[in-house]
Amino acid sequence: MRLQQLLRWLTANGAKGFGDPDDPNTKVGVFLQDTNNRGLIATKDVKAGQVIFQVPVALGVVDDAEGDECPWSVRLAAKVLRLKAEGDACLWSEYINVLPDRVSNPTSPDVAFEQVVAIGDEVARSEVDFSRWIASSNFKRLLEGGPGLPELPEGTTEEAFCDAMAVVHSRTFSIPAKDRPSGLARLLMPGIDLLNHAGDVDLAMCDASRSDLEVLATDACRWDLVPKIGGQLVMVVSAVRDIVRGEEVTLSYGERSNDDFFVHYGFVPPRNPHDTVQLHEDVRSAVAWSIERIHATGTAAPDEGLVQLYETLCATHADDGGVSTDHMEFVDSERTSKLKKRVNVQSRGRVDERLAIVLEKIHAYVSQYDDVGTKEEFIRDHVSQRAFEVLASMPADFLDDLATLQAAMQDDELHDFATMRRTYTDRVTKSPWWLRLQERRAQLRAHAEEEGAPEATENTSIERPDDVDGLSLATVQFRAYKSLILWDCLVV
Repeated sequence: MRLQQLLRWLTANGAKGFGDPDDPNTKVGVFLQDTNNRGLIATKDVKAGQVIFQVPVALGVVDDAEGDECPWSVRLAAKVLRLKAEGDACLWSEYINVLPDRVSNPTSPDVAFEQVVAIGDEVARSEVDFSRWIASSNFKRLLEGGPGLPELPEGTTEEAFCDAMAVVHSRTFSIPAKDRPSGLARLLMPGIDLLNHAGDVDLAMCDASRSDLEVLATDACRWDLVPKIGGQLVMVVSAVRDIVRGEEVTLSYGERSNDDFFVHYGFVPPRNPHDTVQLHEDVRSAVAWSIERIHATGTAAPDEGLVQLYETLCATHADDGGVSTDHMEFVDSERTSKLKKRVNVQSRGRVDERLAIVLEKIHAYVSQYDDVGTKEEFIRDHVSQRAFEVLASMPADFLDDLATLQAAMQDDELHDFATMRRTYTDRVTKSPWWLRLQERRAQLRAHAEEEGAPEATENTSIERPDDVDGLSLATVQFRAYKSLILWDCLVV
């Protein structure tokens, strides 16, 4: 009922494409499977390039304050809470009433520490901790008040504020704004934010015998800002391919790693070719790891030469940047710079170009003194050895996670964990890395017990898939895809 009220409100305020299904201009309707699964469905056949619907930007809930020390997400979350407190008197009440009270993602305050540990991936865990800290620390600032700080409704709890932050992170759009210092305006867009994600899918990812990529774009639409007479901006959604009546209308949220989707949206896209695993914090760390390993295993190369090589490579590549981040750029420029410098690997052993460049230079120097194989063999050895270290730190076994996912998602053809389990089981268990991994994990467990540290190397797969909640299942999915990338460095 509330979703239908939202559509009527949109239509009454200038949006087009929603409304009476018999109206020839209406092309989409809302579907609702449960409180956490809703979206837009085509009510008519739509041709590629055809406009599906449009919403005036003036209907958006905009972060309309810049210049203070608060991140935009804090200001926008506070604004959402103020609008919600206004009740029916709020101009956006029909929209505010359909926003979820909570986004099921790992930043939620009710997610226990053990559940965060179970994520396994260090970068994602760090992002969860940082997001929680941003929400908690800024809530305390807003309670104390001060010049330039947004106000919170009386009686707002920290839990409610953290939930509002998660809602904002999972549905904010950015549009160009010349009058803003950042050059961007962030806003929530009613109607547009009902579009669920569908992005690139690697059809070959499930098959461990393949070393190629077969990428298929699965999104159905895109949005563009279009100026209208009088200076009004309209967000226009159009089809990027033919859409048949009854098909869900989906939008790509961007070519991102699974970290962003899982941490802030609470889901893991199927077979995402843009997913990454961090091998090193930056190029400097990669160079240090490689040279230290060469030195430890014995080399005829002089120590002073290795030190000079390290210093030269670090100085040359100190400012090299890699991946971009979408959510934290507004918070901490130093942290953003650090995240952008991460050295990553992707499925099928696709290595960060910056890593390949510095390893090629290290190989050129060391090969003058030692037989270290070809350049390609040297790079592959570095990547596989480092991938093994990261894989050994994962809190659950890859094949156990795949067994869990196959049992819990038997009818899911998009992820196709059944094929993934079948093809990777054969390759993984026949690999010499398999036995080494079991031995290494046993050592890590023994060390953790001696130190009294939280168990981070036990099997954290779900034993009873029928009883699993959505976030726990998404955690296993997230972890399995990270393990797949690492195993690709070893067996593909």
